[in-house]
Amino acid sequence: MKEQTRFASGSLRAVSSWADSPTTLYSGSFDLALLVSSWDTRSICVTKSEAFRSGHTTILFFEKRDPYGLRDQHDQKLQEFARQASQSVQPIHCNSLSLEPTWKELLATIARQRKALGRPLHIFLDAAVCPRYYLLATVATALKTGVASRVSVVYADGLYPETPPGSDEDIAFTGGHWRSVAVPSLEGHYSPSKNRFLLVSIGFEGWKTMRAVARSDPDRVSILHGDPGTTPQYAKRSLKDNAALIDTYQIPSEQILRAPASDAVAAWKTLTERAVERPTTENAYFLCSGTKPHSLALALRGLCLRSPAVLYNLPESHKVVLIQPTGRYWRFDIENLTVPQ
Repeated sequence: MKEQTRFASGSLRAVSSWADSPTTLYSGSFDLALLVSSWDTRSICVTKSEAFRSGHTTILFFEKRDPYGLRDQHDQKLQEFARQASQSVQPIHCNSLSLEPTWKELLATIARQRKALGRPLHIFLDAAVCPRYYLLATVATALKTGVASRVSVVYADGLYPETPPGSDEDIAFTGGHWRSVAVPSLEGHYSPSKNRFLLVSIGFEGWKTMRAVARSDPDRVSILHGDPGTTPQYAKRSLKDNAALIDTYQIPSEQILRAPASDAVAAWKTLTERAVERPTTENAYFLCSGTKPHSLALALRGLCLRSPAVLYNLPESHKVVLIQPTGRYWRFDIENLTVPQ
């Protein structure tokens, strides 16, 4: 395991690490773990860990399944792993698009574990296939309220399918239109007298990002771009897919922030050092359309500033996209320095 980036801002401190295997990276002793099953092979990377222990593990099993039987296999592997590595296991069967009921159950689980232990928690989250809404809500709420002193987030880089013939975009993970929803504990503060500023992390669904931005009717737009990308090709793809957004809003080069696509801590450091927000004259909104690590970086920036709202793009449906791990695995250990461990 190799340490990549250390950074601190306000009461938060974080370190990113990476490895070429999940065996050592997805390890440690935790009070609460959140896992998610998916047809995506990255959902079972955690089962390769040889030193993972958790007092309680919650596994999200979403209703949508794949036609290849991968969910059936992965569901079983995760449950067997959790039973061996945890003192208690709680399955949550839910719809990924029904945000409030699922978040309510997750929040109740976190609160119960905090009460049972009588001290702040150390939480483990596997972010690779976890919808951003639940990932960011868990991290932000746990750290903001002091329910957790530490949160460890793991992420596996993904190898995505090639462009389908005749497709206007490289990859489409979602179906239908998006609806932008504020993440719990990251709702921000609004002043009607101020202009609207949008900071957008960009990914492979550029035309949907463009429509989400247009509906927001911003006065100013900045971009967080994954560069370097997981591969050089991916960095070029995301710029190409979002060329219309950059052109329409005449985003100058100095307002295009570049940070490693897979390093949440490095991206958080870039966001803090560049500080493109103008809180005295603008309401800030962070739109998560890029990588999971960049979404986490936006959440950490939002937590420190308090005023921005972090927005999740709720789709009409999720598509079955077969993704394999590239062999590069990440871990982000985040602490609230004001909460005793």
